[in-house]
Amino acid sequence: MKYHGILLALLLTLASNSARSQNIVAFTYDANGSRISRNLEVVELKSSTVSFPLDPDKLKEKEQSIGIQLYPNPFYSTIRLLINGFDEKEKKTAVVYNLAGTVLLRFESLSNDSDLKLNMLDDGVYILRLTIGHEAFVYKIIKSK
Repeated sequence: MKYHGILLALLLTLASNSARSQNIVAFTYDANGSRISRNLEVVELKSSTVSFPLDPDKLKEKEQSIGIQLYPNPFYSTIRLLINGFDEKEKKTAVVYNLAGTVLLRFESLSNDSDLKLNMLDDGVYILRLTIGHEAFVYKIIKSK
């Protein structure tokens, strides 16, 4: 019985650690279409902590100073990307993946206010990976009519 308790604690620890990260697998192919490498990138998902009592003025101030807005989601043809709190000179890129991890679209040299044209995608669920400088942010986006 003691062994079962230790095993259960170990499984719960592993499950909680995997819930805080997301794996992105990228494959490299040669000219003949043979896979030559596999890269696994573990992206840690960020969470925020809110303490009570809340001061609405400070919360509003923080929202305005740093943040990423991505809307509308679900989208029809275009997603608007607004970035606050990052230097305009920092390199910003966005990559759209399907759920199998295949790169579908890449947007380079984005500004702090960009429209991403995604009308060539079929209806479905996609992953958008936004890189600002050395930081990466991952979003689930949905295209629908």
